[in-house]
Amino acid sequence: MAALATIVRRYDLVAVQEIKDRTGGSARRLLEAVNALGEPTYALALSERTGREPDDRRSQEQYAYYYRTDRLEPVGAGALYDDSVHDHFQREPFVGRFSLIPSGRTLVLINVHTRPRAAVSEIAAIEHVFAWARERHPAETVFIALGDFNAGCGYASEEDLDALPLHGEAYDWVVPHSADTNLADSACPYDRIVIAAPEGNELVDEWGVDRAFEDRAISDHWPVWVNLRWSSDPAPGAD
Repeated sequence: MAALATIVRRYDLVAVQEIKDRTGGSARRLLEAVNALGEPTYALALSERTGREPDDRRSQEQYAYYYRTDRLEPVGAGALYDDSVHDHFQREPFVGRFSLIPSGRTLVLINVHTRPRAAVSEIAAIEHVFAWARERHPAETVFIALGDFNAGCGYASEEDLDALPLHGEAYDWVVPHSADTNLADSACPYDRIVIAAPEGNELVDEWGVDRAFEDRAISDHWPVWVNLRWSSDPAPGAD
């Protein structure tokens, strides 16, 4: 918990997947640990439990956004993607909108944890989530999907991913196929950040994999991060 709290405080906003605690207490305890380290203060946006469809209820999890309250504020309540018609996902992605302080610029985040054995089809379906998010937020221009896509090694080949419409010109894959985002001996780019915005990759100042630990008791994935900026901003807008 202490290691995770220290990592959270390196960033303006952190998207977390795979929260299995039914009570939500573990997510709130992490928030307490983050804020126990002093200023600045962080807040938590926690999703409802995923796996709403009958065939998915054995894999229910929650998503979370931890964010600095002096740099970001939520715009409305976040929502799980409505997957009731097509059942694309085992765990419905969590869509949240945030406003940057003090510029007032906004962006929409799509927090995703795909089912490993269905990674390619679920990654393909993220395009439907982008469309759904645009319908919910028609005034928004910046949309970012991020999380554990399981987008590599035995779950998704580069050829399969490159063939997806989600890998087309309308999307910028910040974390490339060559990245290594997990602690296993094999180099696998499981965790990704995908941006859909008119500015494209001009929003990306820099990105990386935060190899903050070697203890798999903390996690078997390293955090991936991106530093965003708008051309008119005097400094990077958000992590």
